[in-house]
Amino acid sequence: MPMIQVVGVYESSALPCVIEFDHHIPLTFETQESIPGARDIQLGNIRTSLLELVVPQDSMELKRVVVVAVDHRATRALAGTTEGFRSGLPILKLGENQNFAGNMPTVHIDMGFAIYEERNFAEIAIGGAATFDGGMTHGRISFLTSGDQLVGMRITQLSDDEAASLSRHLAQIPRQR
Repeated sequence: MPMIQVVGVYESSALPCVIEFDHHIPLTFETQESIPGARDIQLGNIRTSLLELVVPQDSMELKRVVVVAVDHRATRALAGTTEGFRSGLPILKLGENQNFAGNMPTVHIDMGFAIYEERNFAEIAIGGAATFDGGMTHGRISFLTSGDQLVGMRITQLSDDEAASLSRHLAQIPRQR
């Protein structure tokens, strides 16, 4: 199973935490509007599910997450506690056979993900994980890890409008897991 490793924490207190839900794109998180030389790590099968993780050209700190399309809806949240999380953004490392070859700014990883939504939070579970044991937080988003693997992201304090927008997207997706 392909994995995305977290090898460090990028100090991000000076960066904004912008989270958007709308009727075209289920969820977007970003720390800045423009990321010069951005590189994409695409998870999913591209046709029916696509999660983009965006990093700058010269480093691997996660600066943007976009849920483009979803075909899996989780029935329960990842188990674990967010107490003791560090503040910051994850610095990522791809697996041995996953890299940005030459000038190709995109790596595609055929890895499943699912979205879970409750009244007060939304969660993206990556790679079929059921639990997490650590992580970090930037604003309203927590990056969930199991050991040194990125296994999910949780967005907290959803407004009524954000929850309603996400619910409309998820109502069209069958429940799994």
